[in-house]
Amino acid sequence: MLVIKQLVAMLGFYVFTFCIANSASIIAEESRFETWQQGRPFTIGAMYYDGPYGPPAQLPVPEGAQPDMALFRYAGLNMLDEVSWSMGGHERYPGASAAQEACIPFMILGAALQEDSSEAMNAFQSHVMFMATDPRWSGFCGVQLADEPRNPVNQANHRLQRDWLVQTYPHLLTLICEVLTDYPTCEKEFEIIRPDAFIYQWYPYYTSDTDSLDITPYMYACLARASKFNQERGTGFFIARGVTGPPKSDSLLRINTYAALAYGCKGFMDFSWDSSDRYKQTQLIPDPPDWGYVSYRRGKASPTSHLEKMARINREVANIGHTLLELQHVRTYHLNLETKNYGAEFQYHIDDMKKDG
Repeated sequence: MLVIKQLVAMLGFYVFTFCIANSASIIAEESRFETWQQGRPFTIGAMYYDGPYGPPAQLPVPEGAQPDMALFRYAGLNMLDEVSWSMGGHERYPGASAAQEACIPFMILGAALQEDSSEAMNAFQSHVMFMATDPRWSGFCGVQLADEPRNPVNQANHRLQRDWLVQTYPHLLTLICEVLTDYPTCEKEFEIIRPDAFIYQWYPYYTSDTDSLDITPYMYACLARASKFNQERGTGFFIARGVTGPPKSDSLLRINTYAALAYGCKGFMDFSWDSSDRYKQTQLIPDPPDWGYVSYRRGKASPTSHLEKMARINREVANIGHTLLELQHVRTYHLNLETKNYGAEFQYHIDDMKKDG
C-alpha cells in the first residue's frame, strides 16, 4: 500500500507517528458518508442541549436559549449538533434556529424514543420533515438517530427511521452516538440500525479512574479498534471530545485531538458547547462551573477556560482538514507507549479486537 503522507505530533510525553494512504485503496465503493462529506470541510462541531423549559410545544423559547454563534465561530466550530430534548416537537430545537441564522450547518437529534413503532415513526417524521421540507432550513444536513440506543425495541425502530430517511432525504447523514470503549455494543447497533456514521464518546478521558484527568493508555487501543471498525464498513468516524467537568490543560486537549486524528478520525462533535442547566445556573449561581466552551454568568454566555485553548486547536485542525479528509488511516505507531496488557483488556473488550495481520 502506497503511503502518501506521514505526520508526527509531539504531545507532552507521547509521540505519535501515523501514516495514512489513499482511501480508494481501502474502500472500493463510495459510502453514504463519503458522498455526504464531498464538498464539506473537516467537521469540527459541538453538541448543543437545551433542557425542557415548559409543557411540550407550549412555551416560546426563553431568552438565552439560543447559543451565541459569534462565540461558536470564534471557537473554530463549523457544525452544531442540536441534541435538545425534542419529544414535544420542533420548538425544542432552539440551537438549530441560531445555527441557521448564522449560516452554520446543523444536525438534529431525531428524538423518537417511543417503543410503539408507529408512534416513534410519526414523531421522527414530524421532527425531520418540519425542517427538511422547508427551504428556510437550508443548513439541515443530518440526523442523530439516538444516543446510546441499547434497547432492542428502540434499535428496531431506529432502523425503520433510518431506512425512511435514506429513501426520502438521501442527502441527510444518519448517525448514532456511542461510547468508545464498548465494541460489542457498537457492532450490534451497526448490524441492526445501519447508521452512516458513529459519534464516539471519548470522555471522560480516564474511563475507570474518576479522579484522574489523564488519558489511560488502553484508550488508544480502543481508538485503533474504532478506526478499523469504521473503515471496514465505510462509516464516518467522529469523536466527541470532552470539554466538560474540571478545567483541562492545553496538553490534555491537544493529545485528545491529535491522538484521534492519528487514528483516522474524520470529524469532531464535542460534548458540549455549554451546560444544559443554564437556566438553573443563571437564576441560582452567579459564577457556575467552568463547563463546556461557554458557561452562563448572570444571564450571559461567557467563555470558559476551555474556549481559548480549543479555539487554537480547532484552527490548527481546520488548516489541515482538507488533507485529513483526502487520506485514510493505515497504522499508528507509538514511541515509548504500550497500548495493551494494562489489565483492562476484558473491561474494555480489547481482547475482542481484530488484530492486523
